[in-house]
Amino acid sequence: MEKKRVKNIYKNYVDREEKKVIKSDFSKALIIAGSKNYPFAGLLAMKGTKLFSPGYLALTKASFNSFAYLAHCFLDCVFISVGDDKTSYLIDDSFQTILKYDSILFGNGVEESESNLKFLDKLIKEFQGILIIDATGIRLLKRIEKSTLLSKRCTIIITPHMKEAQDLFSSSLKTRDVSSYLTDAVNYSKKYDIYCILKSYDTLLVHKDKYVFERYDTPSLAKAGSGDFFAGMLLGSISNHQRIPLSLFDCINFTDNLFHMTASLLQKKKNIRLIDYNDLYEQIKNM
Repeated sequence: MEKKRVKNIYKNYVDREEKKVIKSDFSKALIIAGSKNYPFAGLLAMKGTKLFSPGYLALTKASFNSFAYLAHCFLDCVFISVGDDKTSYLIDDSFQTILKYDSILFGNGVEESESNLKFLDKLIKEFQGILIIDATGIRLLKRIEKSTLLSKRCTIIITPHMKEAQDLFSSSLKTRDVSSYLTDAVNYSKKYDIYCILKSYDTLLVHKDKYVFERYDTPSLAKAGSGDFFAGMLLGSISNHQRIPLSLFDCINFTDNLFHMTASLLQKKKNIRLIDYNDLYEQIKNM
């Protein structure tokens, strides 16, 4: 995607020109992330989501991340309390609230537990919006019954890196070249009607028979936390993609291009090792 088009699309997200709008005209996005070992995963994602200003942004809050969230969240974020140190998201009195959101990000830093597997199974069966599954969520997804995926009510986007893709597709491939996974990704996407964006030093985006390769040179992104930030960006961009308007496929591709285009620009300005999610956030925000 051309740089000029990427910039114009992002401008359309932040320049809300309609005069007669209220906050409920825009989407409600929810981040379900974190555990005792990864209490900041939701905050990393939150930074990316806020670049696209959804009408509401909520995060799931438990005892393990409560202090971090209250200290570092944007002041307009809201919270859904979901449990205790067991870090289970399968809380009955919170589940109906969760279903009211338009788009959900699940999996960053969560525990690979039986309770969270049950939660994801229930979410796929009952949620009717757009569900992004990342990180630990992808490992849980592999354990979901095929019949559940075939009868799902939500639109699913997955964001695996190469090891996650190998496991999810039961592939014998060991290469980091995303193009090698095209057949596996197409077959999986066609079978379950799932959007797949495979992440390596390049990117492969697949939905059924439609696909696109993106070639990048952004080694600065090969560090912990960049995937959480990107998943948050994706949550923000897909939340209002129909208002731009963009197809969901083009929206995912645009977000990936914006992420890497910004990293490439920063690499020219700074030492590669010094680029982090705050640099990305500030660069995009001031575009």
